[in-house]
Amino acid sequence: MDELNLKPFIYLVTFSYDRVERVLKKFPNLRALKFQLCGLDNHDGDPVVQAVMVHDILTQLESLFFYQHVNLKPEVEFCLPAKLKKLTLGSFKLTARILSGIRKLPNLEYLNLKGTESDGYTWRMEEEEEEQFSKLRILKLESQSLRFWSDSDDDQFGSLEKLVLSGCSDLEEMPCCLENNTTLQMIKTTGCRSTVTDLVKKIEEVQTDNGNSNLKIIISKESS
Repeated sequence: MDELNLKPFIYLVTFSYDRVERVLKKFPNLRALKFQLCGLDNHDGDPVVQAVMVHDILTQLESLFFYQHVNLKPEVEFCLPAKLKKLTLGSFKLTARILSGIRKLPNLEYLNLKGTESDGYTWRMEEEEEEQFSKLRILKLESQSLRFWSDSDDDQFGSLEKLVLSGCSDLEEMPCCLENNTTLQMIKTTGCRSTVTDLVKKIEEVQTDNGNSNLKIIISKESS
């Protein structure tokens, strides 16, 4: 399910707050949106981001590619539509608040985080978060500065089938729940250091011990 065939589709590149809001309000039933935000880092409140994310504008949105060329302010609300199935974020500062909102999306099946940064280079999935990636099947982490990716002992990825790590050279820790995940079919790494390979091999070893001999591991030194 790398690509969702969703229509109608809008590809929007903008420097203007008002233009975004005017365009989006004309398409309340929009199902797919590719959006680039450029050169708006000197404005308070980031209303463009709010216009794109607030669920009462795009209630039918199922696929969103959102790339920003500026830094979002931590206080910005990140309200994603509940129907969202596919989400790609590029060059984002992922605060704990934003990650919490993504985790709770009830229909999310595909998540790609490209060149994003996490607070303190850490992504911790806490046990008190009840609904975490309940339907997520494909997770891609690309060009991450992430170092510590951890969880509680509970399975946070109950439907995960494919994990792709690309250019995640600094990664030192991965969620232990991946070792016992019964749905995982493939882990692929490209352009990662040997320390990341060791983490993946450990997951493979535990999976094999648990009877999952069909887990496919692909290790590539070249970035895709």
